Amino acid sequence: MSYEVAVLWSILRSVVAGAVCLGLGRVLVSVRSATEGLPETPLSLRNLIRHSGLLLVPFFVPGLVVGYAYRNALLSFVQSPLLNELLYLLIVIAQLTPVVVLTLEWLPAAPLGATAQFLRHLAERIDRPRSLGERLRALFVSELPRQWTAGSLAALLCFQEVEVATLMQAQGWPEWIFAKQAGGVELIEVWRYLVLPVGYGLLLTVPTLTYWVWANRSGHGSPVSPSAPEIKHRPRTVMAAGIGLASWGLVVVWPLTSLVIGAFRGRGVIRLRGAIWQEIGDALVLGATVTLLLGLVLAALSYRSRSVRDCLPSGWSTSGWALLGVGALLPGMLGALSLGLVIFEICQRIGWSPSYSPGPLMGALCLFLLPRALAMHAILRRNEDRTGLYLAQHMAQPGGTQKRTSWGQAIIWRMQTAGRFWVAAILFWWGYLELTLPELLRPAGMAPAPMRLYNLLHYDHRPGLAAMLALVLAVPVFLVIFGWSVGWLLRRSWVQA
Repeated sequence: MSYEVAVLWSILRSVVAGAVCLGLGRVLVSVRSATEGLPETPLSLRNLIRHSGLLLVPFFVPGLVVGYAYRNALLSFVQSPLLNELLYLLIVIAQLTPVVVLTLEWLPAAPLGATAQFLRHLAERIDRPRSLGERLRALFVSELPRQWTAGSLAALLCFQEVEVATLMQAQGWPEWIFAKQAGGVELIEVWRYLVLPVGYGLLLTVPTLTYWVWANRSGHGSPVSPSAPEIKHRPRTVMAAGIGLASWGLVVVWPLTSLVIGAFRGRGVIRLRGAIWQEIGDALVLGATVTLLLGLVLAALSYRSRSVRDCLPSGWSTSGWALLGVGALLPGMLGALSLGLVIFEICQRIGWSPSYSPGPLMGALCLFLLPRALAMHAILRRNEDRTGLYLAQHMAQPGGTQKRTSWGQAIIWRMQTAGRFWVAAILFWWGYLELTLPELLRPAGMAPAPMRLYNLLHYDHRPGLAAMLALVLAVPVFLVIFGWSVGWLLRRSWVQA
């Protein structure tokens, strides 16, 4: 497969995935909107669909786990590569549908709702036809930009997905690049290989960021707050539950089950490979450093924010600051593979080899995770109750009774600190498990464990690899659980004081 055909195949797959994810996401959002405000009943379909946390779990399952579980599928589909492509497409759709749901629920509401759109179409039938400019302006304030943003985000993430695509040898641009490097052919014309992927990424990214910045500057910063009608169409509820269960089965249940079985069989390998702990330490350093740096950025934004609906600093009302913000987000929106190749080529041109400094790798990780960090920051800020938080901070100030201060600290933990903890935990999880950027930019002597296992999985599928992979995943999970437990114990001590 030539380079042009590989890129075109990746684009076609991303368009299909974006359209399917958008359709499935709209079904889930409509059912979740209808269940909002209804009484909760345990173990019911409505109660399961209502909780976003359960729907988002497939998106956070590492590509290493999914790739390990479906690596053997290549042997079954060796005579039918189309079935392998279909399986990979289903896996990507299962992982990205929750992202579409979250995007549709938390994007600013369209200035013109469904009723206004209906009246506009009715007026056009009665009155004279409008000009093209008026139609475009009406289209921009309708529901279409929100749908485009959600669908294009899913398509962009599908196009940028590398780990599962290369492990399953799904045809496309990432697999083409990997085959080039594995074959020992040096990528001399890096810029030529990046023109089509970066161009397609910009085509999806620029309209999305432009709409987001425009919506915040125009005051349409509140998430959608739909009404809560009673569900009358049970088939749609069953369909939504089926979508969630299928996503869990493909991306969560079977991969984790396969990993646990393999880890149990190969548990003795961990004692024989002592270097795994040093590799885990390298990954922990990467995750902790990028989390700290992005935490400082988010803290600066929180300090300068004016209101709960603002996720941009106070000076961003001008076009210059808006363009600067879009420019800062663009590198991360282009994906880890494109970003890593660009930074590697720039370092080569200026004579700064990434092999002698961790600076390029840390900078690339921060740029790659910055859009995700800002998205979580925006969601967190919009979900905060500013009035209640202000009262809790007033209660926690010294000078009052010990019980009042303790209760104020406990409320601040529940309303603000807990959300920030989970944002930091997610950033740490992504930084710890990042594979592509360390593969391209890691300094000499650094070998993060996820990257090492990713390379080994291309050539082997023994239970020992499952045991090492389970250990690599267990370490950050243990640290996150330990940190949350410490915070929970502190909150209980404040409440009981």
